[in-house]
Amino acid sequence: MSILQSLKKAKGLGSGHNGTHHFIVQRASAVILIPLVLYFLFSLIVLSDAEGFAAVQAWFANPLNSGLSLAFIITGFYHAALGLQVVIEDYIHHEQSKWLALIAVKGVCLIGALIAIVSIIRLGLAH
Repeated sequence: MSILQSLKKAKGLGSGHNGTHHFIVQRASAVILIPLVLYFLFSLIVLSDAEGFAAVQAWFANPLNSGLSLAFIITGFYHAALGLQVVIEDYIHHEQSKWLALIAVKGVCLIGALIAIVSIIRLGLAH
């Protein structure tokens, strides 16, 4: 270990040893999203020909469709939060602004995901 690495660790500028986990989780969620996005696009095409709200409710009443939709929503919002976290950490250098932006992004992603999850569950159970 060189003296420069010790100085960086002492000043809090060294490696936090958590970047690898973040990198792997972000890439894994991206790979998981590939088939889910294809399914989502397929769903949009199928539902564009649906006649009325009852047909959409019947689509979401199928456990496979509602389950894959929930997986898409959860994975998509999680991946978005991870990606925005990296952008904020890289480009916002003022500590208070950085933390406020991180909290706002996580809050917006959490609220958006919860609204979508509740909506899908209500659609699935309403039929």
